[in-house]
Amino acid sequence: MSPKPTVGMIFKVPFNNQGWSGRCKNVQVNRRKLFFCLERRINVKPQIGSDGHCNGNCWDSRLCRDYTLKLDQNFDTTRAKGKVYFVFRDRDENKSLTIWGSSRVCSVDGKEIRFTEFRPWPTIRWVSRFNPKSTLGTQWGQGMYRYLDAPQLRKLKAFISNRRQKSSPEPVDSVEPDATYTERRRILMKKHLATERSAKLVWAFKRTLDDFKCRVCGFDFRQMYGELGVGFIEAHHNKPLAGIRKVRVTRVRDLVAVCSNCHRMIHHQSRCMDWKKLKETVRRQRGRQR
Repeated sequence: MSPKPTVGMIFKVPFNNQGWSGRCKNVQVNRRKLFFCLERRINVKPQIGSDGHCNGNCWDSRLCRDYTLKLDQNFDTTRAKGKVYFVFRDRDENKSLTIWGSSRVCSVDGKEIRFTEFRPWPTIRWVSRFNPKSTLGTQWGQGMYRYLDAPQLRKLKAFISNRRQKSSPEPVDSVEPDATYTERRRILMKKHLATERSAKLVWAFKRTLDDFKCRVCGFDFRQMYGELGVGFIEAHHNKPLAGIRKVRVTRVRDLVAVCSNCHRMIHHQSRCMDWKKLKETVRRQRGRQR
């Protein structure tokens, strides 16, 4: 009996804390997610340097730079097509997976498959606790890829959509950068930082980010705090909210990602400081310290 026509694929790769764009850094901080490599459950010999960074030659560490993977001898090139999802293994008893990105098959050359250019989804959009049995009909077992027929792909898309809606304050299936939301000021504190913001607005804003680094100083919570800092960043309103008395429309593009320290500095004086001026101040201070 011939297999059903393929319309998509899933690839399972080890977790990479550099967005699959380079060798892992601060390995011990992400030890829980990097267990597949550190416990040598795959054919990779991690080489941890004195600086705590990996010096190994991981085959997947440049996936989001080269957009290619080399597959085994049993790879059926005729079935490689369509929508592609990428997952990594969670460390739990159920052997569940986390879906972290998607692309499409661009071309196949021998045992090398090339994807259209893509980047990992922002971590807030990752979908965890994916059980392959519910979609594929069987547990994953061995191997790094699985083919998807049309019913399986529909089930997978439905699972992703349902998981995101459950984790979202309210459904936001499609958010444009110019989408608008209303915000109301509730007087709990006199300072701007205590102004209540729309959960939907902040969620929509985070979905537009490619990373969660501070746009003023470059601080990365994930790099400093590991898993604890994943997806953490504050949203600064370019148009101050402190004086708002009525309903006001705020756009996603009115927000900028800043760390807690820079956010405090922006509001340190009586008048809100322009975040770009603060960025220039940080740049000058760093120049003087060299």
